[in-house]
Amino acid sequence: MAGYSMHYTSIGKADGPVILFSHGSPGSWDAWLPYFQDKELRNKAQLIAYDRPGFNETRPHKPASSLARQAEVLRPILDTLPPQRKVI
Repeated sequence: MAGYSMHYTSIGKADGPVILFSHGSPGSWDAWLPYFQDKELRNKAQLIAYDRPGFNETRPHKPASSLARQAEVLRPILDTLPPQRKVI
């Protein structure tokens, strides 16, 4: 994925809206575990959380230099979703 091996996890309703979680700096995807453990939320939406470039399990451990680059690296994950899916 644009020079990175992205680590992410997904859970929830496969045909619901997608809620994308992006952690702060420093951080990792598991900052969002309380939301992933919320059964009511999982029944309404698909939850996706990822390790930003340079953090935790995403490789290499080299932060992306800009928000545009971070979006470019994230794009392949979003491209796995059907085009009509709403992403929040």
